[in-house]
Formats: sequence, C-alpha cells, structure tokens
Amino acid sequence: MQIPKLVVFDVDGTLIDWDGVIAPSTVAALAQLRSHGITVAVATGRPLALADSTLEQVGGADWMVSGNGAVLFEVATQRKLRDLFLPIDVVLPIIRGLRARLPGIEFAVEVGDIVFEEPGFDRRVPETNPLEAVPDVLDALPADLSRVRRVIMFHDDYDGRLGKLAEIVTEFADARCQVQVGGLPIVDVSPMGNHKAAALQVLVDHLGLTTADVVAFGDGGNDIEMLQWAGTGVAMGNARAEVQAVADHVTGTVGDGGVAAFLEPLLATAGRQPSVRE
Repeated sequence: MQIPKLVVFDVDGTLIDWDGVIAPSTVAALAQLRSHGITVAVATGRPLALADSTLEQVGGADWMVSGNGAVLFEVATQRKLRDLFLPIDVVLPIIRGLRARLPGIEFAVEVGDIVFEEPGFDRRVPETNPLEAVPDVLDALPADLSRVRRVIMFHDDYDGRLGKLAEIVTEFADARCQVQVGGLPIVDVSPMGNHKAAALQVLVDHLGLTTADVVAFGDGGNDIEMLQWAGTGVAMGNARAEVQAVADHVTGTVGDGGVAAFLEPLLATAGRQPSVRE
C-alpha cells in the first residue's frame, strides 16, 4: 500500500469513543502523520458551531468537514471551500410535519455558525453548545432561513432504532433533501448531495491529489460514501455491518485504538522515506 498524502478521520466512534475519550495510541498516530508531512482532515457530522471544541479534542487538523459535508474549511485560515444550505421552504414544514406525525420528537437546527437545540440534544452529541437549549426551536429561529444547513431530529423512543426514525423523516423531506444517520443517536436532513465524500472531492481537487492518495477511517452510516470514495477505506471494528462491508479494510475498535493499529505499520514504512511534502 502506498503512503497516503491525505488521511481523513470521522470523529465520534472513530477517533473518539462514546465517553469523549481518544486513545493514547490514536493521539500518537496523529502526531506521527503530521511529523511525516501527511495532511490530516477530520470529517464529522458535528455542526460547524462545535468545530473549535472538536479540533481541540482530536489535537487539531489541517482541514475539517463538518455537518456531514455541508462545510469544508482550512483550519489555519478558516477559509471555506464549501458551504451548503437547505432550501428555505423545507425547514418549517419538516419540523411541523414531524411534530404532528411523531409526538415527542425534538429538534436541533444548524443556522450559520450556531445551533438552536431543544433539550436532549446535549445528551446525544458529546459536546457543549455555547447556547442554552430552547423549549421550541420554532420560537428561536430567525425570520431569515436562508442559512439553515441542517435540521436534526431525535426521539427517546427511537435511539435504538434510528433506521425507523429515518424512514419517518423521509416522508417529510422532498427531493431537494437527503436524510442521514451517522454514529450518534440523531437523524439529520441536509441538502441533496451533501455527504462527506462530496466535500472531500472538493478538497482533493483543491490540493491537486486523487482519491488514490487518500486513506479514510469511519464507523457510521454517514461514512459509507467516504469509505467507498477513498483510495483506501478503513472501517472501525465497532462499525455496523453495512459500513464494514463497503470498506477495503476493517481495523480494531475505537476503544482499542483501531486507528493506530492500522496506521502504525504504514507509518513505519513512511519513516524510511522522505516526507510527502518534500
């Protein structure tokens, strides 16, 4: 296997476990990547509002994809190469329709650089939102909905059967939208064509690379396109069967440092070669 020029990581369930812990071996592997001049990107379903805290958790990166592909930006300069928003007229009908269809459903809405969330979101996304939870996102949303990236929904009765919740959500998302499930107990609606691989294709084009130069790691349903797209797709040992099925390799679990287990032999080879940036 050739030495990659770009390595991409999902965050939750890949770099970080469900207690918010990153294995020491994973930290060391990320440091080794940087020492060899290999570009590091993180690609997460977390919203842009949590970018700073996410990057702090994982020890930094060169590039970041947030919102499952909605945003792509260079960490050092904060320059965005991609920023997608939902059609204005789908946001309110989705929320109102799902409330009528499924009592007890709750929402978070990503608007620009902030997230309006109802109680319960903070138990599902392992980061603290700088904004307090609101009783009803409809009362908190701005009049201008042109900067809504995603509508996120969750329900206590569906945490263990997200596929079913996604099916219900699909009833209210038109052809301009897509419904995604990742590694967290949430479902989100974003613009059609919004996935991590689409954003990463923008990145490799910008860097003058090809998919053959990329190794990508993931565990969730929202990583499937990315693992199929990358020259080498690596599923975590804790990934669902359908995610492992599309990967080129399956490594150990996030808790066992599966990222490092895959990278260490590769980085040992890289240590005997010039830096990829030389």
